[in-house]
Amino acid sequence: MKRSLLSLVLFAFALPAMADTETGTLNVTASVPGTCTIGDATLAFGSYTGAELDASTDFTVACTGGIEWDWIGLDGTIGSRTMDDGGTETLAYELYTDSDRLDAWGNLETDGLPYGAGYATTVPVYGRIEAGASPAAGSYSATVTATVNF
Repeated sequence: MKRSLLSLVLFAFALPAMADTETGTLNVTASVPGTCTIGDATLAFGSYTGAELDASTDFTVACTGGIEWDWIGLDGTIGSRTMDDGGTETLAYELYTDSDRLDAWGNLETDGLPYGAGYATTVPVYGRIEAGASPAAGSYSATVTATVNF
């Protein structure tokens, strides 16, 4: 009897398990938007004493989806950019695409910064306040909008 019971137990474990199976699909999706962004930056000239004063800063342009940007424009009219003191006093300055400050930076394709990249890129901005201005004492500021065209 012990032998029969042992045989029965071994036989039960030796049988394959009977189970049904079904298959289905799992759809996996993602999208990569083709877009570009520009980070904020500050161009701080410091104290202007009447002598020529230069400053520079960087901002970042980042594009996704392999997008290459065509050009970046900075609003304002070349030769007419001014900061103000919040009132009527102004201080003229200019923005440039190069460290020699020879190429003024405008907001048109012809005077913007041409470039192309599909990744984050650091873009330098160079500024200059010319010598000889005599503004009233105070704190001067301006806001310039950068536009990336892609």
